[in-house]
Amino acid sequence: MQGENVKFIYSSIYVLLILCSQILLAQKEGANLKPRVVVLTDVSTWETDDQESLVRYLVHADMFEIEGIVWTTGYSHSNISSFPTHYDIIQDVIDAYEQDLPNLLKRSNQTGYNQDSVRQEIGYWPSAGYVREHTMKGSIRRGIQYIGPGNNSDGSNLLIELADEDD
Repeated sequence: MQGENVKFIYSSIYVLLILCSQILLAQKEGANLKPRVVVLTDVSTWETDDQESLVRYLVHADMFEIEGIVWTTGYSHSNISSFPTHYDIIQDVIDAYEQDLPNLLKRSNQTGYNQDSVRQEIGYWPSAGYVREHTMKGSIRRGIQYIGPGNNSDGSNLLIELADEDD
């Protein structure tokens, strides 16, 4: 009887060690990946805090995987001609990021850029081109009547696509 208990204890310890090693391996594989983030912003000429927040976000782009930066509106645009002006503010912030990127890269050993399809690890700085490709316009209208079929935008399509991913 005592021999069976010893076998059981050794078997249990062996199984426990295997499980622990698998858990540690799984954590190690994903531990360095950046959290994936989509930023929705209503940056505009009178919402300078949103522009400042976007600058701060890009200064820390090595810590987050930018899945998307989506310009939306905080109110309905009756004059569509003002729409590009606000979206251009985001492009100006990305231009500033591109200009400062050589200095930001000095904070890491990074010498080049990965393919866009590769998950990013913490410490990896995305190119300005990558950030531009992941920046798009969202809805320019607000209110319940602008939600649902026929009201999709590039931004809402991105959110649906990301929600449907198997991760």
